[in-house]
Amino acid sequence: MEMRSIEVEWRVGAIPIGDRVGKEIVTRWSTDLATQGIMYTDSNGRELQRRVRDARPTWLLNVTERIAGNYYPTTLTAQIRDEGVAANAAAARQLSVITDRAQGAASVIDGTIELMVHRRLLTLDHKGVGEVLNETEGGRDTTYNLSKTPPQETSLGPGLKIIGRHFLVFDLVGTESASAAVGTAAAALAEPVVLFGHEPAASASSSLHGRQRHHPNPQSAEELKRAPPSHGGLPPAVRLLTLQALGRDNTAGGLGFASTVAKLAKLNSSESVLLLRLAHRFSVDDGALLSAEASVDLFSFLPTATATISVCVELSLTANQLIVDAEGARLLWPTEEEERTARGRRKRRSRVRWTRLSGGIVVLKAMQVRTWACTYRNSTV
Repeated sequence: MEMRSIEVEWRVGAIPIGDRVGKEIVTRWSTDLATQGIMYTDSNGRELQRRVRDARPTWLLNVTERIAGNYYPTTLTAQIRDEGVAANAAAARQLSVITDRAQGAASVIDGTIELMVHRRLLTLDHKGVGEVLNETEGGRDTTYNLSKTPPQETSLGPGLKIIGRHFLVFDLVGTESASAAVGTAAAALAEPVVLFGHEPAASASSSLHGRQRHHPNPQSAEELKRAPPSHGGLPPAVRLLTLQALGRDNTAGGLGFASTVAKLAKLNSSESVLLLRLAHRFSVDDGALLSAEASVDLFSFLPTATATISVCVELSLTANQLIVDAEGARLLWPTEEEERTARGRRKRRSRVRWTRLSGGIVVLKAMQVRTWACTYRNSTV
């Protein structure tokens, strides 16, 4: 079907407080969807979490703040669906709202999504900030006004003016809608940075940057699983998070980040180090097509005409330990008897073996994020 999306730019501020009353400004999108008190918000930009109004999944909620108690943080997406026809996926409609920054989202009325875009408060809620949320263009006077009880800082200048964007994606529940929402979010939050300069002819057609192709509506599982290595592209299900040429450290004792990563991964410290991080865009709830495993050729990230990757070693997400060490320490649970014996401790350390990537092909599963350190030779990078 044809997917429809709308970009809305909003401008708010300065919020007036002449009446000495704090205010919170929300944008509310209203539909005729039968949401039945259910909405969805992303978890740190990844999978969507189901939110039920006035309820929690693991305990009985005592509702004392009906509005505040139903607000949830959203980094990227808030969504409502036509839950009344959810059993018939072909007829179930949904609305996804893509944000350009982290905001609070709620659905306090069926068929609506509201996002808090701005606020200016004059009283302290005693929730840990230690000051009223009254941000102004002139900042704050750090000289406390002792006439206030309790003493307060003074805000300077008018309240803040804010400009932002929301992207609305209307679609049917299913794989196409997930692809549309993810594609819209990628276009909104990863806009290309245009640079001008001279590039050697040998590397003009293949650079460290600009290798990801955009497929807003993939049609086949095979297309989702692999992009031709000769094109140097990524499968549309995979997002490039980090491609950082660390170079070689010239610091005394080799204490820089590149040397640290090279030492950690047991790489040749005389070669330059490339930090590479990839993520699968979709979750298992997005259907078999979008959540299929995706294969990527790591060695295709550098053109062989100007650079050669020697070896890649997988690290933890934060690149501060080998992935085998991280998984070996986190995912294995010796019994109390094993923990008391040297045999059990050896078993814990040896369950996962340290390996280098022998070939360039790696596989990412749904929602998986993986990190590698690679050595390469290239005089121009």
